[in-house]
Amino acid sequence: MERKTIYRNAIRMLLCGLIFFAVTMPFRELFSLMPVTEVRPASALPPAFGLLFGVWGALGTALGNLTADIISGYSPWLCVTGFAAQFLYGYIPFKLWYALGSQKEEQDFPKLDTARHVVKYLFIVAIDSLMVAGLLGFLMEGFGISQFLSSTTFVLLLNNFDFCILLGMPVIILVSVTGISVDVQKEKNHSQTGLLAAWAGILLLCAFALTEALRPGLLSVWPCAAAAFLFFFAAAIWSPSGQTLKERKGRHPLSMNEKIILIFLILGIIAGAIAGNAAYHGFFAQGAAAVDLWNRVYSYVAISLNLFFLISLLFLWYMETNITVPLASLSDVTRYYAEDRSQAINHDRVIETCTPLGKKKTEVGNLARSFVKMVSDLETYMENLTKVTAEKERIGAELDVATHIQASMLPCIFPPFPDRTEFDLSASMAPAKEVGGDFYDFFLVDEDHLAVVIADVSGKGVPAALFMVIAKTLIKDQTQTGKSAAEVFDEVNEQLCESNDEGLFVTAWLGILEISTGHMEFVNAGHNPPVICSRDGEFAYLKMRPGFVLAGMEGMHYRMGTFDFHPGDILYLYTDGVTEATNLREELYGEDRLKRILDENKQVAPAELIERVKMDVDAFAGQAPQFDDITMLALKILQQTSNRLKPGC
Repeated sequence: MERKTIYRNAIRMLLCGLIFFAVTMPFRELFSLMPVTEVRPASALPPAFGLLFGVWGALGTALGNLTADIISGYSPWLCVTGFAAQFLYGYIPFKLWYALGSQKEEQDFPKLDTARHVVKYLFIVAIDSLMVAGLLGFLMEGFGISQFLSSTTFVLLLNNFDFCILLGMPVIILVSVTGISVDVQKEKNHSQTGLLAAWAGILLLCAFALTEALRPGLLSVWPCAAAAFLFFFAAAIWSPSGQTLKERKGRHPLSMNEKIILIFLILGIIAGAIAGNAAYHGFFAQGAAAVDLWNRVYSYVAISLNLFFLISLLFLWYMETNITVPLASLSDVTRYYAEDRSQAINHDRVIETCTPLGKKKTEVGNLARSFVKMVSDLETYMENLTKVTAEKERIGAELDVATHIQASMLPCIFPPFPDRTEFDLSASMAPAKEVGGDFYDFFLVDEDHLAVVIADVSGKGVPAALFMVIAKTLIKDQTQTGKSAAEVFDEVNEQLCESNDEGLFVTAWLGILEISTGHMEFVNAGHNPPVICSRDGEFAYLKMRPGFVLAGMEGMHYRMGTFDFHPGDILYLYTDGVTEATNLREELYGEDRLKRILDENKQVAPAELIERVKMDVDAFAGQAPQFDDITMLALKILQQTSNRLKPGC
């Protein structure tokens, strides 16, 4: 054994002895009615400490009793035999507990958490109390203190048994939950020799008691006492094969059963105190002698307590069968199901645990059935979710490809015409989803004409993106034929209306700039008005009544407008995603704020102008999500090649 373990056990032995001594001495002084004190709460400690700490607990209480006997002035022979009896009283329960345990149990240390363990404990302390009462009866008759069969022996039996309930059970429960105890690791080939020796000692005591009752004085006390001591010492020192004493570590909270047991113990103490007080006053009024008075009170209280604990034990068994153990099983399986992510959840284990509980016709049964249904439904949901997630990932990958395809369809190289020094142009599009319905376009119709387009398809997502591709292609194709802006929209509107089963429509603005003169003709199909800035002025919205949206109605004819650009003038086109951007307070960005940011940056290049507007929109929206595509295009006239320029705009 390691030195650290020896030191720890020595400390436990010393503490057990000190606690026993501190509890037993006051009662020897207060209730010294006879040489062997009858009221002995400390009699609960040897079995309790023996169960918890094995030989060290039993030896500690025996040493505490020996010290108390010496201080009380008992004879050396009585002190020695009392020490031996006290050691057996503490150590026999430890041996019996593990001898009576099932080999299949992984943990069978003294933990009073079930009705079976409580019954096992009560059986062991009943046997132990009978044993020590018999041994003390032998000693009292041998030393001439009392007869073997007397009220004193009976009261000793009741004292030991009842205090093992009232005080021993709380000690075992409260100490065992701390993890400060020992456990026995059992293996195969468990021997019953020690248990047989203990039973032989009990039978010898019973045989002597029966003989003494029928023929007093027939048998000599000392040979029978010596034989009984030998049997009990054989049971104590015999180490059954396959048992290994080990430290039990780790704390655990009080179980529901343990809490109920403690509650009944407290109620039992209260009931015993009330019954004892009533019995004391009743027998005292009858003028009973001191010893006889205490014997009567003790018997009355003990019988009341035993009846109370019998009823409590039946109630505990009912609670354990129908409430506490099923709830504990449900608690374990739900905790495993909710918290254990170290491996895949075993749904069969959950269902197998809960199905037997679901057969109970109680609230626990309803809870178990509901949990089983929830697990089954959740398992089905998880399978469906896995499939949906896989499908969503596939669609997401396809949308990512569509995003790149859409981005590649829009002009994205700036400056777009490096060899043209007459103008500077830039544009951007930020979709609200993976793909959007907004688009912009610009292209040279011929060497002297530049077309710029901005449009917004109704709706979002893939349908709008597909319709956008069609509209963009048609506008570009019709514009490159040399038609006027109005004629282009007339033709595009007819073509879009032909196959528009989904009822989509497009707001669009098209401008065709004559580069040499700065003259632009434009047409507006329900789109936001552009913003134009002269070289020495401020930005202003181009107020002109827009036409009807494209693809909205067949047979529409669009009106064309014109204006002239001069060097330094800027044309800014945008979609409603800019002016209708919303912050968390549900406020719109608005046209006034757009004009202000444009005026503050009118001297910068088109690319930087677009970037600053986008930054201002983002700052305004903050954490609010983007609900619409944001598309912008800026065109700045740098110079003109014609002599037919008009001053101003």
